[in-house]
Amino acid sequence: MALTPCRTVARSKMTDRRVADRYRLLAPLGEGGMGTVWRARDEVLGRDVAVKQLEPPEDVPPDEHAVLRERAWREARALAMLEHPGVITVHDVVQVDGDPWIVMELVDGRSLAQVIEADGPLPPRRVAEIGLRLLEALACVHERGLLHRDVKPSNVLLAADGRVVLTDFGLVVMDGDPALTRTGALVGSAGFIAPERLRDEPYGPPSDLWSLGATLYAAVEGRGPFDRDETVASLGAVLTEDAPRPRRSGPLGPVLGHLLVKDPAARIGTEEAMAALRRVAAGGRSGLSRPGPSRVRRAVRIGGPALVGAVALAVAAPILVDGADRPGGVPATPRAAPKSAPLTACSLLTDAEARSLAAGAVRRPDTPLKGQCSWLARDVPAEIVVYVPRQAESADAARKRMAVRRNEMISGFTGGGSPITLTWEDAGVDKMKAVSTEPRVVTGVGDEAVVHGYRGTSHPIDMVTVLMRKDDVMVEVTFQARRDGPVAPEEGARRAASMIAAAIARRGRPS
Repeated sequence: MALTPCRTVARSKMTDRRVADRYRLLAPLGEGGMGTVWRARDEVLGRDVAVKQLEPPEDVPPDEHAVLRERAWREARALAMLEHPGVITVHDVVQVDGDPWIVMELVDGRSLAQVIEADGPLPPRRVAEIGLRLLEALACVHERGLLHRDVKPSNVLLAADGRVVLTDFGLVVMDGDPALTRTGALVGSAGFIAPERLRDEPYGPPSDLWSLGATLYAAVEGRGPFDRDETVASLGAVLTEDAPRPRRSGPLGPVLGHLLVKDPAARIGTEEAMAALRRVAAGGRSGLSRPGPSRVRRAVRIGGPALVGAVALAVAAPILVDGADRPGGVPATPRAAPKSAPLTACSLLTDAEARSLAAGAVRRPDTPLKGQCSWLARDVPAEIVVYVPRQAESADAARKRMAVRRNEMISGFTGGGSPITLTWEDAGVDKMKAVSTEPRVVTGVGDEAVVHGYRGTSHPIDMVTVLMRKDDVMVEVTFQARRDGPVAPEEGARRAASMIAAAIARRGRPS
């Protein structure tokens, strides 16, 4: 048996910035939206380490900063529970200004994403070897009651000593931990989030295996199975499309197919996947047949009365952290809501409130879609449309329904900047050119809300929709008007949604 030579570790160039009077920061290894990973020198032990700094943007509210801080502590605690050559090792945690800095081993190597970008697709046998090592690491993670939730090529390190190391446990979930909610965050990376998580359904270890399948697919094909030009398109593809049949995978293909099965109950398990990968890594066949096509859910579009013919109103949004922190083993705590008679769209916004948003607004006697109510101000011009789907039995059921509705609509979203044609007959506008706007989170409206719209390019008219949930009621509020009018379209939609949320909150209170 050959001995592994002991390498001399070169000392890095020093700088003046220290953490905890021990770790001297040398250079950033990687930066993200919420922090930086530094190469640092441990001046006590005389070795280089990796230090992960929590560094959210300045405009992050204090409550969201607190969530991010708790996530960092959760990551450190999770890594401390794990001892496996395929999992990054944590050495220390120090606290600076209330934020944890995680000190980890420094792995000499490149990420799988860097390797793919620089060298192109990897041979199937090599990918099978990588997959086997990652499966062994994930088995250790799952045995400790943890879920990684962010398996992707950039979180896999290929070390110079041959190790395959799973890194970045920032989204890890511990069984029994309380759910952490940060409004507006995307939990995971588009194209690598398992479909059951996008549908806000219970999930567990099979979700990590699905992400592993997408990672190995990217390694052997050179791009992920659901890579698209825009985030919402990738998310929609995960929900509604099967992965394209790989062309370079050879005997690895059936393993990828079974890992990427959309139904987690039908997805291949860890032991069976390990056995198949071992066979492929040894130069043989996987022993698996290719799975059949999935029964996928198709996108849904909702028609709005203010738009005619050329386009239907489609609402899509980033996947919110609300609900995504609750795997199968961590029960959600439903928010209590008073029992009441089903609400109607016309009861949620008064005529006076509608006129405060659009002078002279009159309620339409005709509503082309059940559950809708609309007000038209011809002189402004402006139109307000309120749509209430079937009321849920509880706030938790409404939250799940909203997540499913939002995510299933993603593939129907035309994408930021995509040209469309709108017609607004009441304003005398025919075939108005417009582009769709990027969906984003709205804070301070109901319990959760997202906004999406269309911006006119041939006319100064915008159509903005807020999809909002308050307690057990989900509502879509659309405001269509001129951008230079008395009330801007997005402001009108948000104000109307806030009025409706207040009306829902007043249910059951004495007048």
